[in-house]
Amino acid sequence: MSSQSRRLALIGLIIASTLALVHAQSGPGDLFGKVTDVAGAPVPGARVSLSGPLLAQPQTTVTSSAGVYQFAQLPPGSYTVSFTMTGFFPLTRGSVVIGAGAHVALDVALALAPAPVPARDATPTPAPGGLKPGEVAVELETALGKILIAVDMTHAPITSTNFLKYVDGGFYNGGRVHRVTRPDN
Repeated sequence: MSSQSRRLALIGLIIASTLALVHAQSGPGDLFGKVTDVAGAPVPGARVSLSGPLLAQPQTTVTSSAGVYQFAQLPPGSYTVSFTMTGFFPLTRGSVVIGAGAHVALDVALALAPAPVPARDATPTPAPGGLKPGEVAVELETALGKILIAVDMTHAPITSTNFLKYVDGGFYNGGRVHRVTRPDN
């Protein structure tokens, strides 16, 4: 083979390799993953939504019984992925980059949300000895029994309002009570 034939063969090989590389870098990518709870158990039926500027409209899927989801044939770009499931806090991951021809794994763990608390009755349960004007009763149920709290809205309106907001929001559900003391008491 002459040196000119070798050069032409080498140039042809370089062009073919470059075209193959360009083709591989211009194809769609995939996004997949698994949704679990914080203990690692799969979360079946979770709603996974994908949005991004290159999509005509957001795409949505639901996780399988194993907690697995997948979005195929995505144009290369940056995406936002949202995960929602009843009983769990929603989770959103932004700036998820899908490269050309890439297979991107995005596993997430959802945290349990507190159970909704029914609204407090407008007529509070009186504490032992009755309530004073401006007090609101809150019943704290523990494994050792019930504790009735008289929240003094008159003398501590800001603190009381904040405490009642947390009670109504269910932030104390499943919580622990700690007593803080000094060595002298």
